[in-house]
Amino acid sequence: EVELPLDGKPKRARIPPSWQLAVWVDSDGGGSFWRLPDVRRGTTGRELREAASAHLGRPIGSVSLRLGGKEVGDEATAEQLELFSRRDELSVEVAEAAEE
Repeated sequence: EVELPLDGKPKRARIPPSWQLAVWVDSDGGGSFWRLPDVRRGTTGRELREAASAHLGRPIGSVSLRLGGKEVGDEATAEQLELFSRRDELSVEVAEAAEE
């Protein structure tokens, strides 16, 4: 459950078991929305990075995720990150040199 301010009053809402993540990604002088349609509470940072790298056509080692300015670890889950309520803070970064 997440608490949301609706009409100026806090209300509790249940997070659906599966939801879509949409993140604007700036890359190569342009940008696009990266959408991941089936995020669940157990979705890991690694799974998110894999999906982002596939969207961008880049090696996973060159893609990192940041949430609120801090790097997202591969083992962290969407639930641990409180990603549903913080999804607007998520950003994708692409390094020039690929690792892995």
